[in-house]
Amino acid sequence: MASEELQLSQAGLGKRSLILTDDMSHTMINKLITEEYPKMDGVQGWLLHKSSGGQGRRKLLAIPPDVNGYTGRLIRNVSSAGKTLLYVVPLQQDLDLTPLPSDAAEFQTMPKASCQVCKESMPLHILALHVNNCVKSQSTEEEDEVNLCYIDMKECPICVCCFPVNEIAQHASLCGESEADVLQWLSSQVDTSKNFRICITRNDLVQRGFIQWQRQKKASPVNKLHVTFIGEAGIDTGALSKEFLTEMMHGIETRLFEGSGKKGKSPVYSISDLESSFYRTAGEVFSVSLAQGGPPPCFLRSWCYHFLATGNFDILQLTKDDVDDTEYRSLIEKFLCSNLTEDIVSCGYTGLVKLDKRDSIIRSIVVYATVRLTPMLQQIRNGMKIYNLLEVIGRHESLCSNLFVPSDENDDTPDADYIMSILEPELSERGSPRHAKENAIINFFQDFLENLETSGLCPIMQWLTGQRHKPCLPSERASFKIHVRFEHQCKDTMLDTTYVTTCKCLHKHNHLSCGTHELIHRVHRIYDNSCHNGERFQPCVVDTQIACHHSYAVLHCISTICVTL
Repeated sequence: MASEELQLSQAGLGKRSLILTDDMSHTMINKLITEEYPKMDGVQGWLLHKSSGGQGRRKLLAIPPDVNGYTGRLIRNVSSAGKTLLYVVPLQQDLDLTPLPSDAAEFQTMPKASCQVCKESMPLHILALHVNNCVKSQSTEEEDEVNLCYIDMKECPICVCCFPVNEIAQHASLCGESEADVLQWLSSQVDTSKNFRICITRNDLVQRGFIQWQRQKKASPVNKLHVTFIGEAGIDTGALSKEFLTEMMHGIETRLFEGSGKKGKSPVYSISDLESSFYRTAGEVFSVSLAQGGPPPCFLRSWCYHFLATGNFDILQLTKDDVDDTEYRSLIEKFLCSNLTEDIVSCGYTGLVKLDKRDSIIRSIVVYATVRLTPMLQQIRNGMKIYNLLEVIGRHESLCSNLFVPSDENDDTPDADYIMSILEPELSERGSPRHAKENAIINFFQDFLENLETSGLCPIMQWLTGQRHKPCLPSERASFKIHVRFEHQCKDTMLDTTYVTTCKCLHKHNHLSCGTHELIHRVHRIYDNSCHNGERFQPCVVDTQIACHHSYAVLHCISTICVTL
């Protein structure tokens, strides 16, 4: 039938005209057939058939070969000198009827035509098969394109991504319910295609940090932060970056901001830092720290955060308590007990200086002392444009306030209970002498932490883990653990030295390596001395060159504390 002939033709098994001579042997004819029909290659045995006569589907009769197989003379006789159509039928397997591609060698000499849809040229019998699929595919694409044109999109105010209008309500119910959602979205905006590399020493870290941050040319703060402390062999897989951000955030708070108490701080009026664009760098550090697991800048006064979020001052909400500059705070305090007319006029007050005008005079001082900080705050805003953070907090000022303004509800400061809760000690067999000794060490360490709670455990937390704060993201908090392993032969095998590091060495474990009893006495002594002298807590020299056994560090003295970040 015509359909079967078309199928055979598309598979490269259609009708062919071959020229044979009487002296051709069976081997020569087999080779000729294989050249014309490549799919016959490897067929083990075949017979020739011919049609028995009319009426559509004709019954095929096998042509028996002679003693020499099929020869040229035999084929000429049975085909009536080429007038009768002969069929090649494999004896042991079915031929592959899959259509050949349009550029197959079997079709090179056949007439061709171009498809009007895709403009591809192909043999006519292949075009017949191609047209249906090509038209259907084109029709489907046009329908999809038409449908896409009519989808109305709307932007999510939290993640600033577009969603179909019929899905935006469901998305909004899940997006932006808490500050954790904002932090999670910020972390997804980090460009990991490059590393924002900072190579720095620990001496004068904040000043050098500002300079090196601004000098980077090959990447930007939008990229993944990668920190190297010069002279140390640590590899940053996250912990060193968090340690750097912790130090930078603490340095920004103490250098670029002033104030005391639990209500936050205001920027320092420093023209030199403003000209050096350090305030802009501080804004970039804020954004990077929030997006990459560092501490939040939770030390701003509420009026400063309001300006960062909106770009405007709410002057009516300002009070004398919002003034952190010591000069102007002193001016307000001395106003009622001395003659300060000249100083008051220099603050912009133009009325008559009298005691009954006290509120107006104080208001003038407050407004002047705060509004003059506008250039510093504006430069911080410019730095916070990274990751679209400025736009997010502008739309959700109250939602993000706990990340910038301290409050009684903030639970970011670690205490003894939190540090003990993230300890995961590897204890010996229950009931053994070692098990009893290990429990005594843990109890002693807990008592030590509780004794220091009144002075604050942030320095201890940073020494142990590289960061002073609890992880902000719930996903990070779940995996933030301190693994403790005990070494009971340390006095014979280890040096009498305390080590601490937050890098990931060899087997990718951050670790503190030390003897617990020795650690507690040393830290307590150094902590007391530093507090007495008014210095920052720096209990130990950092040494990252510690070898590893399996997934832990070489153990020093009684125990090793390994920090997984």
